[in-house]
Amino acid sequence: MEVNIYDKSGTLLTATPLTAADSGTASNSYQRFGNSIVVSGDTALISAPGTKPISTSGNSAGAVYVYVRTGSGATATWSYQATLQETGSDNAAQHFFGRSIALVGNRAVIGADGVNDNGANTGRVYIFDRSGTTWAKTATFIGNAGGNYFGSSVALSSDGNTVVAGASGVGSNTGAAYVYTWNGATSTWDLKATITPPSSDAVSQLFFGYTALMPDNQTILIGTPYANGTTTTTSGAVYIYRLVSGTWTYNGKLQSHDRQSGDYFGISFAYSSGITRLLVGAPGVDDDGDGAGAAYTFNLSGINTDSDGDNIADPFDNCPSTANSDQAD
Repeated sequence: MEVNIYDKSGTLLTATPLTAADSGTASNSYQRFGNSIVVSGDTALISAPGTKPISTSGNSAGAVYVYVRTGSGATATWSYQATLQETGSDNAAQHFFGRSIALVGNRAVIGADGVNDNGANTGRVYIFDRSGTTWAKTATFIGNAGGNYFGSSVALSSDGNTVVAGASGVGSNTGAAYVYTWNGATSTWDLKATITPPSSDAVSQLFFGYTALMPDNQTILIGTPYANGTTTTTSGAVYIYRLVSGTWTYNGKLQSHDRQSGDYFGISFAYSSGITRLLVGAPGVDDDGDGAGAAYTFNLSGINTDSDGDNIADPFDNCPSTANSDQAD
């Protein structure tokens, strides 16, 4: 498997496709290199949660590969820098290290939702920090119980001091997300909040926390592709949480305007560098054929503006000029 990098004009920026540093190793036939990709500045992370990165690890132990860019534009080169993975007895089969990844500057967050600390598929989340060219594991978060799939998604704030860890299997697969913040005074990561779906939506098989994103330090987006609409099933939704007076508060949800059953809206998303646009994937949309898929764009301009003072940011408020915290039309 291989990965190519393009700029927004479609120009190919990798003269030679990127491949796993240990590609060709036995048992790497299903490494899933390229399962997730994130880029921050001149650094790219590429995950391979199905790989067997060293001879002593089990199948699907997983790994994340780091590449760095030298130069710019079409003449830039991308070079392998490091392989991030579990070590010792933790480098075991079916951990799926790299199931989810996030990167800001010199900090990477990596989910391994198959780890079995407190029962099968408890899950873990790791933090790796880079000093110079060396990466070191600096923190580990562990899920609460078997079947939580803690680490099914991760997100990292733009300042690198807030981590979101999705656990889509919590509560009969209703799901939850956990928010950790860096405490500079104690040099520790503190659990600050447990985010759950609104009670009206909290049903089994919701898989809340399937994907997560932090477009800024005050907003968390939780993708839930299995969410149901009023008259649809698995049409999908993106739930919005805002940091209001120190508390993470539910701020509404995004759904596609033409939602249908099986769209899986929210299975992936990304935002522009200026935090002005949000792009949400819906691979099940059938407008151009069965499973043709679609992507929806949302305007995020004014994401930190609340014109009517109802604690709902303007881009997510159905009536930003009139306070209506219940979002009733």
